[in-house]
This record gives sequence, C-alpha cells and structure tokens, in this order.
Amino acid sequence: SFNPLHAGHLKLARAAAGHLGREVGFELTLDNAEKAGISLDEAKRRAVAFGGVAPLWLTRAPLFAQKAALFPHGAFVVGADTAARLVQPRFYGDDPQRMDEAFEAVRRADCRFLVAGRLVDGNFLTLEELDIPAAHRCLFEGFSEETFRVDLSSTEIRQGKASGRSRPDA
Repeated sequence: SFNPLHAGHLKLARAAAGHLGREVGFELTLDNAEKAGISLDEAKRRAVAFGGVAPLWLTRAPLFAQKAALFPHGAFVVGADTAARLVQPRFYGDDPQRMDEAFEAVRRADCRFLVAGRLVDGNFLTLEELDIPAAHRCLFEGFSEETFRVDLSSTEIRQGKASGRSRPDA
C-alpha cells in the first residue's frame, strides 16, 4: 500500500520494467482485500511521494480479477507473500470454484503475475516455494534472487526496524 513508498518499491519497478521491456506504473487501491481501506486524503498524502517517479492509478479494486478488468494485458508485480495469499481460498469465500473463476478472469484479460522474493519470518520466500495450483501456475513468473532482492518493508520502516539489505545488482 506504499505506506511509505520506499527504495524497494522503486527498484522492483525498475526490475519489472527491464523484464517486461516497457514502462511500469503503480496502483494504489482505496479498498484492500486484506487491510483496512484508506481515505482519499490518505491516498493523496501517499501519492505525493510518487511525484514524477512513475504513473500512479488510484482504484477501488481490491481483487486482482477486478484489477485485470481495469488493466488488461497487464503484469501485476507482487511479493511472494502476496502471491501466497492469492491462492488462499479465504479470499474467495472458501469456494475453490470462485478462486478458479477469479484466476480465469485474470487469464481472459491477458494478465499475469511477476513475483519477487520477500523476506518472511527470517526466510527468503520465492515463487518456487509457493504451492500455486497447477491450473494457475502459468499465470505466475518469478524473479530470481540474483535479479531482485531488497529486504525492506513499509511495515518495518513505520516501526523503525528496516534493515534495507539489497543485492548489489538490484
């Protein structure tokens, strides 16, 4: 949710742009599937940090199927922790069919997920460690740790605990 926007977000955007061969932008949703929503005033405060850095879209699309409808042919760049949550049935009313339908909507919009590793509970988690259902695995592509690794989190920054470990080439 870019609270705050930090060097890890920007380095990941550069890595994604290089991988995709095109400019990338950021999306900030006012309504989040897992976190509390944010007010328009708070979104404006966060948006100031993006001034001149990259395009920023404000949406009310908490689910990736909804984001895919707004951004067809897009690649959603997410951390491995987010990718792990995407395949949890709880986001689909504990209904595997609804989960399949949501991923099918992403597929129909010609969208996909680029997954960056994340430090989670002291372990560097990558796409390869995730249990992505075989039917949806083709929608996910991961960055190698050598391509991108920045151990920085907005939560840790807010709590004053950020380490900022970064790969030299990231």
